[in-house]
Amino acid sequence: MTPTATALAFRALDYRFEVHCPDTGLAGRVADIYRDLADPAPQPDDHRARYELALDAAGDMWTLHCDGADVLGPATGPRVLANLLWHVNAQTTQHRMPGHVVLHAAAAVWGDRAVVLPAPMESGKTTTVTGLLLAGFGYLTDEAAAVCVDDLHVEPFAKSLSVDDGSWPVLSMLEQLDAGGMPTQWQIPVSSLPSSRLAARTRVGTLVLPQYVAGSTTALEPLPRAGALMDLCASTFRFLEEPQRHLDALARLCREVPAYRLTIGSLAEAVDLVRDLMEAP
Repeated sequence: MTPTATALAFRALDYRFEVHCPDTGLAGRVADIYRDLADPAPQPDDHRARYELALDAAGDMWTLHCDGADVLGPATGPRVLANLLWHVNAQTTQHRMPGHVVLHAAAAVWGDRAVVLPAPMESGKTTTVTGLLLAGFGYLTDEAAAVCVDDLHVEPFAKSLSVDDGSWPVLSMLEQLDAGGMPTQWQIPVSSLPSSRLAARTRVGTLVLPQYVAGSTTALEPLPRAGALMDLCASTFRFLEEPQRHLDALARLCREVPAYRLTIGSLAEAVDLVRDLMEAP
């Protein structure tokens, strides 16, 4: 995707932002990475964070600013791009969403139900949800699942899949789709996947808490409500700012939605277990 202008507008959950970049090559990477979040017709009264990527006089080092404040600089192109992605993700997950709790979780859709996969960093969320997408699931997010407190629906956050280098061997078929060109992480726009589907907001049908354990037997086990609630509290962004509101919402989620612990030794086996679970009456 080649941008027609250096000002690119996007929306990530309720965080609206635009990126200004004078270099068409780097701007093209930004446009590709965020193409599933493109917001081409912003309203005049929208508040948008303004990111500026500026090139130095020598033409080889970059600085990054957000609303005029320094974020990074000077840095190489791959590093400034990585910091832009980090800053947008951080702002998205910290942006207040009235009526929602935002979980550090991946989420995908099978039929008319969503499976939400909350877990700490490096637990295998992105790898697992990528495996589900390749098996025909629809995509909601690999980073932040915003759950509406009133109806327990997950809002779509169709950011590119951020595939760390530790998962490259098992997902090697995706290398050619990398839009980021960074040394230790692929950025895979989901709309570039074969038979991809970006899902609309969907009600939570089940909670699956993944954990990759090298050499382990892949297993899916029911998780008691109390245990699920404790893990969800630990995986909720901004939990301590409104602990009672978050606790009430998460307790309802655990009462109404079954939860499971998924130990992952084999991605293919894990995908089969989750699909069987979602297909069960």
